[in-house]
Amino acid sequence: MKRGILVLLLIIVALLSAGVCSAEESVEEELSQNVEQTLDDLDLSQLERWFDSLDEETKAALGGDLKSAIEALLDGSYDGGADKILGLTADFALGSVTDMLAVCVTVFAIALLYSVLAGMSSSFLKKQTSELIAFVCFAAAATVVLVRVGAVAKRAFDCANSLNSLMQGAFPIVLTLLTATGGTATASAMAPVMSLLSGAVSSAVTAIVLPLFVAATAIGVVGNISPSVKLDKFRSFLSSAAKTVLAAVFGLFVTLVTIGGISGSIADSVSIKAAKFAVQSYLPLLGGYLSDGLDLVLASVVLIKNSLGAVLALSVVAAVAVPVVELAVTSLGLKLVAGLVEPFSDSRFSAMLSATAKNISVAAEALIALGAAFVIAMMCAVASCNAGVI
Repeated sequence: MKRGILVLLLIIVALLSAGVCSAEESVEEELSQNVEQTLDDLDLSQLERWFDSLDEETKAALGGDLKSAIEALLDGSYDGGADKILGLTADFALGSVTDMLAVCVTVFAIALLYSVLAGMSSSFLKKQTSELIAFVCFAAAATVVLVRVGAVAKRAFDCANSLNSLMQGAFPIVLTLLTATGGTATASAMAPVMSLLSGAVSSAVTAIVLPLFVAATAIGVVGNISPSVKLDKFRSFLSSAAKTVLAAVFGLFVTLVTIGGISGSIADSVSIKAAKFAVQSYLPLLGGYLSDGLDLVLASVVLIKNSLGAVLALSVVAAVAVPVVELAVTSLGLKLVAGLVEPFSDSRFSAMLSATAKNISVAAEALIALGAAFVIAMMCAVASCNAGVI
């Protein structure tokens, strides 16, 4: 008798376990279908065009095209990430160092040549002739430096414009996903912040900060052509103005996105939980089924929102890393040459190189601030409404 009861209990446990496993598989399959359907319904065309504009190495570091990267994150097979972006950046840094080394050697050779010519001709050439030699040598060195600065400045402008295009394509989708998770308060709070980022902040970088960087660089070169031309204070003013504008817009953005994102997320989490409780409480027969179905829909949207935010954040890091590394290498190279030529050459060479290196830091700071603002906005969107759904 006891043996029969034990066998019966084992059979019941086995049936219950099979039912639980079957239910889990059914829920997982339904969740996967909801995710796939929601992902197909999203209009990712603008973001996909942005991804298509990237080079093959960068796309590979990000996991391929946008949709494939999102799906890979969802199923756990994502093979991109920070390690590949770091490797890609390191490879580019080595190439940038090689290019900058040629610039440094050329400028150093010109400064050395001027020093030799000045020493040889000081005893038998007129002052006007010595000044002409100095002007020619300085102009040659300045031309080499400006060509390099022009190349990195163009890359900085291209990066800022590319980030602006990415923002304009990403923010409407992110706000739509926030609204779909029930985060109406968060979406309402984040909408003006994201509009500010894709409008005022990006415009401040592309229309004010980077042009001021170019103007300060040009004035820094012109101001060292002759001892009679004194423009260092004006160059310093332009550089300070660029940093002030950047600090003001970035500080305003961080303040707004922090306050709006946190307050909206708390309000939405409470409202979502209240809505699910009301469904379960006031619909006794169907409330549980409706609540479970709502959970599946919300969970699928949250998964897509979080995966999209992660891919976009990595994309911004990859896009910003290359020009920032190039700017940093250029700045360090110019500072190195300025220190090497200072003991034996005309002070105008080292002054021009040092001023240009300082100005380059402004462009690097602008790109880092713009990329950081985008990542902060994405992380606020990713973190919002998760607690209410889970």
